[in-house]
Order: sequence, then C-alpha cells, then structure tokens
Amino acid sequence: MGEPKFTSGPYTLCDRGDYADFDGNSRVILGDDDTIRLAVVQTDGREEFEANAHLFATAPELFTNGLKLANEVGGLRAFKDEVVAVIGHTNWNVLMGRLDALDAALAKARGEQL
Repeated sequence: MGEPKFTSGPYTLCDRGDYADFDGNSRVILGDDDTIRLAVVQTDGREEFEANAHLFATAPELFTNGLKLANEVGGLRAFKDEVVAVIGHTNWNVLMGRLDALDAALAKARGEQL
C-alpha cells in the first residue's frame, strides 16, 4: 500500500460567503493551516450540494479511520478459524467482502485504482 498523496487534514468547511465565495452560494474547504484545500463547492442552498460539501470536508477523517479499521479487522485473517467458530462462515464471508471493498476504496483514494 502506498502512502496517501493528499493533505491529511483536518479540513474545515467554511460558511457561505467566506474566503473565495463571492456569491454566497458556495463553500470553501480549508486545511488545518487555513489554506484553501478545495477551492469552492457550489451549494446554492441545495441539500444535496451541502451534503457533498460536508462529505468532501470529512474525507481525510473517513480515510484515516477507514484505514485503521481495515488494518485492525484485516488482522482477524490470522485467526480465521477462531473467528469463524464464533461468527460462522456466512458472517465471515460478509465481513471479508466488506473489508475487501474498504481496501479497494482506500486504494482508490490513494490513487492506486481508478
């Protein structure tokens, strides 16, 4: 796994009208050093666009926590027999499928898969 190339955050979602938002309908996302990380997210007051802005601003936290979870849950592979004895084969397969999907999403976030 490669190291992520993006700024680790935390990011701050600014209020409409702050920084580069001249029309009052956009949101600017700042890094922890108050530099602009995502120039403008057009929101226009629409709920879907607002939700997108919040998602973008939270991306570094989601990545970091997803990576921790993937590493911790991935460690269960070494104890497959013991875990399967507790949760069953079906639940094991579901858990591993979700872990594979998380690993793929993390790789995509690192630019390893498109």
